[in-house]
Amino acid sequence: IELWITGHAGTDVDVARFIANLARNHLISQVDLIYSEQKTYRDLQLREFQVRLELRPDTDVRANTKASEVTHGGKV
Repeated sequence: IELWITGHAGTDVDVARFIANLARNHLISQVDLIYSEQKTYRDLQLREFQVRLELRPDTDVRANTKASEVTHGGKV
């Protein structure tokens, strides 16, 4: 299963941390950064990014997994 995530972060460091957290998850076999670019939203400078991830072929996502295990810093 392949998932694509588009999101926003404050800095490239935040994007890198998010990707690192995803890569450490036992359900995920691969994480790729597709793009990260500077955007302005209501006078705020932020990073828009997109990542592609693949779930391990033998993954059963129904098996006792908390959403916080996949998110950045455990924050939903």
